[in-house]
Amino acid sequence: MSATVIELNDIGIRASDQVRCLHESPGFALVQADGVVVGEFARNQARLNPLNTHYQYWQNLNTEPLHTDNPQVRHFGDLAYMHLQELSLQIKNKGDLVLAVPGSFSRDQLALLLGICQSLSLNVKAMVDSAVAAASAHHTPGHHLLIDLQLNQALVTELHIDHNIERRKTHIVPEQGWQSLLDHLAKYVSGEFIRQVRFDPKHTAAAEQLLYNQLPQWLRQAHSQKAIQLEVENQRIQLPKEDINNCVSQFFQPLLNNVQQLSQGGQTLYTDRWQPLPGVTQQLPQAQALATQDLAKNCLKHLPQLREQSKDNISFTTSLSSQVGSTSQQQPTSAANIASQPSHILWADHAYPLADTCYLRDHSTAPIGKQANGTSIAHIEKGRLSLQGETAILLNDRPVTAPVTLTVGDELTLPNVSQTLRLISVKEQL
Repeated sequence: MSATVIELNDIGIRASDQVRCLHESPGFALVQADGVVVGEFARNQARLNPLNTHYQYWQNLNTEPLHTDNPQVRHFGDLAYMHLQELSLQIKNKGDLVLAVPGSFSRDQLALLLGICQSLSLNVKAMVDSAVAAASAHHTPGHHLLIDLQLNQALVTELHIDHNIERRKTHIVPEQGWQSLLDHLAKYVSGEFIRQVRFDPKHTAAAEQLLYNQLPQWLRQAHSQKAIQLEVENQRIQLPKEDINNCVSQFFQPLLNNVQQLSQGGQTLYTDRWQPLPGVTQQLPQAQALATQDLAKNCLKHLPQLREQSKDNISFTTSLSSQVGSTSQQQPTSAANIASQPSHILWADHAYPLADTCYLRDHSTAPIGKQANGTSIAHIEKGRLSLQGETAILLNDRPVTAPVTLTVGDELTLPNVSQTLRLISVKEQL
């Protein structure tokens, strides 16, 4: 039975296999006297129940007393337990697990995490630093940085690459997380609503929740649209994309300053968590995006090494061989790679082959074609998706900002096409 990778980033705790994300659940918990709800539902209730909503329990994982109306919730460790329990039920996991953990976790937090997994009877085989795993297929020797975004903070990890990729140091940048950005944007957008139409979108908890729910969508639109239409309770305003971009960039200026100080001529890598944010990664020196599935794929490529290092006692791996990835790149016809390479693209119950260049079009009834024309917005060639100019294509519900390799199970959303396009592999025989 193949292993599953769980990535502990509280923007969304991800469980993935070799080809796709099986389930993602944000690090929110709504604690009430009659029960606890974690994940997306809790996030969508955060402004309605602010006193009962917790979203720092992964960052502050501990067993210090927490006063709630629910006797089952004694501390943040209990919330982490319930979150992992819910995730395990969603993916129906009974096989081996690899935990990818941020370098910000302390020794005590790692020990508590393993204890929680043991209590849940999760078959954890290895535990690896998230930054090391995500970048382990990167082969350029030298000193590099990897930046990751969490719910309440950002992380900058210094990596050294030769024949191994090794974590040297992890820098925590507080108050530079996804939730802090949403708070900053909500304040800015509310001010614009008041200035333009004399309406305060925070006048009720329900309106404020609606505002927060729509902020990620407006950020995605700022990638491709010159002006963004914002609406809350039938009140509408318009903002130029430059204003939103500047708001985001100014918020992350402490992080950008930190990266510039730590950069030593090497490359800056950034995770897919940054892709929805306009105007940030463009300011990073020699920035290179990592794909959503890179971390899980790399963990599974290194699984024999991880198992060997943890066969007697599970330890926190902060160094991996960089040769595993290069070997697999030299053998593109391996069974694992063949299994992950799409052969067709599925739309409206029809499968279109990807043997030749496939063009994607901004056309509601004919979004796929063999020839480029005036409506073409992207193309797929040899498994890589490339954009033709600025467009609002989403890959697995996230904006595409650079050429990216597609794998089986990926889903593409085109601007004016109602049904998603799914990458599949067609078997020639049973």
